[in-house]
Amino acid sequence: MAANRELRHNIRGWRRRITAWLEAATPEALLNADIFYDFKPVAGDMALAASLRAEAMASARGHRVFHALLTRAIGHKGSALNLLGKFRTRRGRVDLKAQGLQPLVSGGRVLALELGLRTTSTLGRWRAAHAAQLVSEQDLIRIEDAFTLIIDLMLEQQLADLDHGIAPSTLVEIGRLHMIEKRRLKEALQMVDQTDLLVRNCLGIV
Repeated sequence: MAANRELRHNIRGWRRRITAWLEAATPEALLNADIFYDFKPVAGDMALAASLRAEAMASARGHRVFHALLTRAIGHKGSALNLLGKFRTRRGRVDLKAQGLQPLVSGGRVLALELGLRTTSTLGRWRAAHAAQLVSEQDLIRIEDAFTLIIDLMLEQQLADLDHGIAPSTLVEIGRLHMIEKRRLKEALQMVDQTDLLVRNCLGIV
């Protein structure tokens, strides 16, 4: 990203960029904003980065149209399950980052913007939304279970791939999973597929 001139700005430039993202409704603007709101400073003036985050969160909080557009984008990521509830595989694998983690991450981010949270932890965001009575305890438990299971399966697959000289990725081989793991993964992905509807309900978005 640092190689992209559009993503290198001083504080005034970032303010203008954030305003433009909030006012735009293009897929590119939503993607850029979605990425930006999880930035972490790694060098330089940390206080300046903290100030920028505070300003950015304040400008997005309560911006209902922007939140609605981000929520709508969650449902466009595609499901890992077909209409019959079977896995949509490609060469026997499912991308559990794109079709598992990302909707949960994006949903948590929208809720964080609504609540003005500065934490970048996905589960921390969902827990804060539960504490704010936006998310029920039952839904929080299902989200935590889904998130944890998907992470575990991805890590297990990466270790197995490394043992076989295969570059690690976010693609998980369905055939190597036990029956109970497949059942649990299907339940987790069903939860993932409901993320956009859950967020819409939390925020009262029609």
